[in-house]
Amino acid sequence: MEIIEKFELAADQVKYEKPNTVATSLGSEKDTPYYLHVSSDTDLSVVMPSIAGVVVTLLIGVVTILFQRRQIRANITGFRHQWMVELRGCAAEYMQYLFSVAWSLTEKEGYAESGEYFAAQEKIALLTFRIELLLSRDDPSTKAIFSLDRALCDKLYALSYKESWDDFIIDLYKLRDLFRVELEDAWLDVQVDLSAKTRQEGKSEIFKRLALLAKKSTKESA
Repeated sequence: MEIIEKFELAADQVKYEKPNTVATSLGSEKDTPYYLHVSSDTDLSVVMPSIAGVVVTLLIGVVTILFQRRQIRANITGFRHQWMVELRGCAAEYMQYLFSVAWSLTEKEGYAESGEYFAAQEKIALLTFRIELLLSRDDPSTKAIFSLDRALCDKLYALSYKESWDDFIIDLYKLRDLFRVELEDAWLDVQVDLSAKTRQEGKSEIFKRLALLAKKSTKESA
């Protein structure tokens, strides 16, 4: 017995003449299965490569976005590191001049009328301008630095020969610690840029201690 391999039915050739009753006996051994083959216009061999191409394009786009994001963060980290180096250099030189002038005013007689003193004043003023431009953020740490610096300069220019400068030295060390707060905060930003670490997770014990010092100096200056 031959089995029909393909059955095609054209809709325009279907005619309805008379209903016939078709009786079948379920479970009969003589029942023969019927196979219906349906032709489809969809060619999977053509569709699958197209879908794969779309998926690959999307993956490439995601990878490109992630790479560009990392590159941007790396550039920001480089700028931040350069800023830290410049601020550290300016702050160190600035405090050296403050210490040198204070020591000379109290230990060298007639130093306040010398040309060396006026040259040191000019250098202190130039360094002050550089630091103010580097610290352009309006945050508590920066405000504490500016406030303590003004008080420190007032004490510096009020010093005279053989006068005690203990209070000046105490404030100078406070200013040093406030600069450390600013640099530690910037270093924490670098760590956040280079990893998935949050600012709260990356705060070290030294930063917590110096942050309290910044708040204390702000209150004292106020």
